[in-house]
Amino acid sequence: MADAAEKDLMKVLIGTYGKTWHTWQLDRGDKLPMGIPQLMMAFTADGQAKANIVAERDKLYGPSAAKKTARADIADAKLESGADGWQKGASVQLDLKTVQAAAQ
Repeated sequence: MADAAEKDLMKVLIGTYGKTWHTWQLDRGDKLPMGIPQLMMAFTADGQAKANIVAERDKLYGPSAAKKTARADIADAKLESGADGWQKGASVQLDLKTVQAAAQ
């Protein structure tokens, strides 16, 4: 993706607080979407990811410092109340239940 297009996308994504619904767990090796969607969060601030993981990423894809500098002028999104509720123990997840069909 071109740098300008990527930056425009980041301006939109900042409002998601790094959260998205995952419907397909590729890391489990599923060939098709299996199970229930899960609310997942990306690292959105320095110090959230372990340093060794960041170093491995930078080794594979190149240092991220230039991208961080290029995105520095993107304004932070207004933090909505409860958006980071997981930090206080209030995490939203879906629950899968079996329901008996109504008798006819």
